[in-house]
Amino acid sequence: MKLSQNVIFLLFFSLTFANDWSCFDKTVCKNFYCPDNEAAHRAGNLCHGFPYYNGGYPIGPVSWDNGQNQYTCSKSAVNAEYCEEWDEAENSGSKTAKGKCFCQEASENQKYCFSWRCIQTQTYKCSSSEYVSGSQCCRKTDGKVYCSPMTVKQEFTDCACSENSTSSEFCSDWKCNAVLSGQTDVQNENLTCQVADAGGKFCQAWKGDTESPKLFGFTLCKCFAYALNRTYCKQWLCDEKELKYRYPNLAMSAMSILVGGMGLVAICVMLYIHAKLSPVSITVVILGFLWMCGFLFLGYFPRWLLDIHHYGRSLGSYMVDN
Repeated sequence: MKLSQNVIFLLFFSLTFANDWSCFDKTVCKNFYCPDNEAAHRAGNLCHGFPYYNGGYPIGPVSWDNGQNQYTCSKSAVNAEYCEEWDEAENSGSKTAKGKCFCQEASENQKYCFSWRCIQTQTYKCSSSEYVSGSQCCRKTDGKVYCSPMTVKQEFTDCACSENSTSSEFCSDWKCNAVLSGQTDVQNENLTCQVADAGGKFCQAWKGDTESPKLFGFTLCKCFAYALNRTYCKQWLCDEKELKYRYPNLAMSAMSILVGGMGLVAICVMLYIHAKLSPVSITVVILGFLWMCGFLFLGYFPRWLLDIHHYGRSLGSYMVDN
């Protein structure tokens, strides 16, 4: 029995340590419209090698937190060349937020804001099993109602220009760092101008890439209102999506190997105790084998399902093309 246990644990730990206990593939899903398969590989639901599957997609959907942001200029700079203060409003699947942004430093030529800070108050929504009652999340269990205050946090974001536009009229790349109150994890965001105004005065469309230890995400922003002198954008509308990394990354595989391995242990113990086969030993061996196969199947069936799904799509495309 001791030998069989050692074999199981050595197999599990050697394979997991070889993968550094994770399989987050950050070389894929690099834009807003990346496919679900790439998103699942980056988030850690799927692995290219062992253990292949860690729960979630493709059994369930990829759980993007989709939202919209609106930024509205509330105060123009003295020279009317850029916005000095603006308001922020956000609504996503997980939270609502309101904030205020302030320009902290103008560019040397006084054409745009070089660095700025936003302070945002975030109110997290109730779960699907709860209902809203004032500023509380409530649920009814066994005829009793349990309520708790909604979670409210503050987020502090600092941004600075990392590259000027070719016309030097606006910033074409921003680097931002965001921190939530009570947390030490830093969320990094890179903002890049995609389309400049025809006059080269400001940026009309941005894209953003977000990365933190807990999640990654993307942003697409467009200008919907201009200042009267058309030197800067007065209102931005943004689409955002975020996806959490899966932790613990190897939970499904660990369960499949360790719990399923108990069936192998039971088989070895029974064969060791009963030198000759008997109805009891045969029954335990069969049940142990089914137990082991069942959990291993649970751990790796979704990967096979994904392969079959991709094969079916490829075959369908081939038949249509030919």
